[in-house]
Formats: sequence, structure tokens, C-alpha cells
Amino acid sequence: MLKLHWLTLFQKNLKNKKNKMPIGIYLRTEKHKENLRLSHLGQKAWNKGKKFPQFSGENHPRWKGGKPYCIICGKKLSFYGYKRCRKCLDEYCVGENNHNWKGGYDNTILRLRRTKKYYEWRRNIFIRDKFMCQECGKKHIYIEAHHIKDFVNYPELRFDINNGLTLCRECHKQTNNFSRKNKRKVQKEI
Repeated sequence: MLKLHWLTLFQKNLKNKKNKMPIGIYLRTEKHKENLRLSHLGQKAWNKGKKFPQFSGENHPRWKGGKPYCIICGKKLSFYGYKRCRKCLDEYCVGENNHNWKGGYDNTILRLRRTKKYYEWRRNIFIRDKFMCQECGKKHIYIEAHHIKDFVNYPELRFDINNGLTLCRECHKQTNNFSRKNKRKVQKEI
């Protein structure tokens, strides 16, 4: 059996019968659409009120056991993607169980770097070095205050002017204690 495209059927029908619509293709006017609407008014849909027990609940081919229960308290959850209810999730995701846990990292060092005492130390270093990089001697560029002995490992020298040095960004990157990565490397070697 050959399958014919609808366009070929349309062309054959036009050749055989002039000015007649092809079989299976109908153009509905607005009046025709309105008549169809009025003829179906008040009729129930064929499946309204009918139940299909063969395809509901456990009998459905895609049944996966219903909504899950909380793995801690056993409460039925309202969403399939969760494992814990909101209350248990709030209690569970604290400390080491939190996805954002960084191994007990404390931001006290960051708070110390934002104090007035730190800004004064930094400014005094810049004034002492005349706002000039002490490695390459450049002026009128972005400069940073560098701790010769680490800020973290030597708390007694944090605000000591003799522990500071003015460096440009490029020279500062070359120091051994510039970034966290370098600090971790130094600590691993020890």
C-alpha cells in the first residue's frame, strides 16, 4: 500500500472535480464555527465523571510509590525531590552538614582587616614609603600594603609598621604569602 502525501491527493481532486474541496481538508467559516459551538453547548465531555481505576494510583504504569516521607521524622513530604521536611532540614544543615561548610573557617581575620587600626597601619606604611613600590620603584600606580610576616600566623606583628612594605600589584603577586593558595602551600610544607 502506497502512502500518498495530502498535497498530491489535493491536486488529484482538483483535476477531477473542479471548484470542489478535497476530501479530508475543510475550511471552516466563522458561521460554521459558531454553528458547531452552539450544537455542542450543554453536552458533557465523554470522560466527565468517569473514573479509570485501571490507571489510577498503584495500577498506573508509572507509579513510583507516591510522595516520599522525611528520612528523619517520617512526615509525608509535599514534593518528590526532597528527602527531609523543612523543620528537619533546618536542624540538619548546621555546621559540618551544611553544603557551604569550609572546615571551621572563621572570618575574624576579615573583620580585623576592616578596622580603623588596620587602615591607619596601611596609610602609615604608604606615607613612610612615599607611595612608591619598594621592589620596582614605580609611582602613581595601584599600591598595596604587604605584610612581611604573615597576618594570620603572626598576630603580634599585624599592626607593626616595621612588618609592612609598600608594593605594586605585580610585585605583591610574586611574594610567597600573597594569596590563600600560597599560604596553604607554605602550611603544607611545614
